[in-house]
Amino acid sequence: QIVWMLLGFGVLLVGSLIDYGQWKQWVPMIVVGCVAGLLLVLAVGPQINGARRWLTFGFFSIQPTEMAKLAVVVYLAAFLSNPNRRVTDWQRGFLPPVAVVGLVCGLIVVEPDLGSTVVIGLVFVGMMYLAGARVRHLAYLGLPMVVGLLSLIWMSPERWERMTTFLNPSKYREGAGYQLVQSILALENGGLFGVGLGQGKQKLLYLPEGHTDFVLALVGEELGLIG
Repeated sequence: QIVWMLLGFGVLLVGSLIDYGQWKQWVPMIVVGCVAGLLLVLAVGPQINGARRWLTFGFFSIQPTEMAKLAVVVYLAAFLSNPNRRVTDWQRGFLPPVAVVGLVCGLIVVEPDLGSTVVIGLVFVGMMYLAGARVRHLAYLGLPMVVGLLSLIWMSPERWERMTTFLNPSKYREGAGYQLVQSILALENGGLFGVGLGQGKQKLLYLPEGHTDFVLALVGEELGLIG
């Protein structure tokens, strides 16, 4: 974690010295690199827990989907800030970003990673709306997006199981809801001020993936709501 923190701090310093306006000229390369990374992870990425989301390079690995989130924001910012692009124009101002972001989301769905797809979709709708896109156009797009999302959930037994478990985790506490219920117990144990740093019990093989997806529950147990 210290190594990644130092690397991130270095990137932060470099980024702070670059005029944000220069990112516009790099947008085509950023988009092409984003699509290439998503295609590469589908072609050669290792399959972990039934999904291909990582590219491994020796001692470190990257997740192209995370880079895609940044790429979409940069692309949309450059596109929407161009005075020649009228976002109210269906063909010239609305459909081009729909096509680019749709391609990115399509590749991410195949991994599969529906959660990141939803995040990128919401960012797209938010930025288009703030840039002045017609609500009617967004509504035309919103209906197939919602139908597609529900279809993807319904057609996948795993996603459907996650949805039903989310709605009623206690019903599936011995199966698919186990991890969610254990995380709730961790937060309950922590209360307001926690049981003390390092004194949490849920990390002792009760809560799977406590070091990644559910680290919040463990911190909540040890440091409490206030912490």
